[in-house]
Amino acid sequence: MLSTKHRLAKTTEINAVTTHGRRFFSQLFVLKALFKPNVAPRVAFVVSTKISKRAVERNRVRRVLRETVRSQIKNLRSGDYVVIVKASITKLENKEIAQQFLSFLQKIKVVNK
Repeated sequence: MLSTKHRLAKTTEINAVTTHGRRFFSQLFVLKALFKPNVAPRVAFVVSTKISKRAVERNRVRRVLRETVRSQIKNLRSGDYVVIVKASITKLENKEIAQQFLSFLQKIKVVNK
């Protein structure tokens, strides 16, 4: 579980990131980032019903992504992030989702490694 200082919870904050943030795309994810200096990184995850009608599937994806971010939070650049998931992700296993997400973050240089 992410600590409260690392969560984007308010709708106004999420809307600010989605409208003013920089966008990064992959086959499985869309990352919207609003970089801010000297601020703890904060993250929100959007897994809509378009991904799966079953809440169990959506929550599984959300849990895997949240755990991946939690394990890499010290390496994350400061700023606010909104992760939007695409529909093809439900076909992957948990380990594959985590690997794909981490490699995506490294590719766009949001995570240092």
